[in-house]
Amino acid sequence: MLDLPEGRMVHPGHAIEMAWMLMEAAHRRDDQPLLLGWTCTGRDDLHQWYERVHEYTFTHFPDPECGEWYGYLNRDGSRVWTAKANGWKGCFHLPRILYRGYCLLDKAVSIVDGDAV
Repeated sequence: MLDLPEGRMVHPGHAIEMAWMLMEAAHRRDDQPLLLGWTCTGRDDLHQWYERVHEYTFTHFPDPECGEWYGYLNRDGSRVWTAKANGWKGCFHLPRILYRGYCLLDKAVSIVDGDAV
């Protein structure tokens, strides 16, 4: 395995991103398919997985001193390198998924509170 982006054949962030996109497509087709899976189905196991991913992500990726998030971690959560952007990780991924999560949770709260969405 090469210690370069080209050498990393499995990238959990990309796998999660792809799962999100597939679930979005399934949801738009009225199929019942992360956070999106739980809001679509209400399944407790998906909520538990969301909590695990959330805890790991917010514990390991953010830089507590300078903000922004590290792009690549080893399996143990240690940083691969200190650069926070490169040709594969740019500034749009993080705000996009955080905003999407906010929208999903806001919608879920509205449904629980009985508001029309």
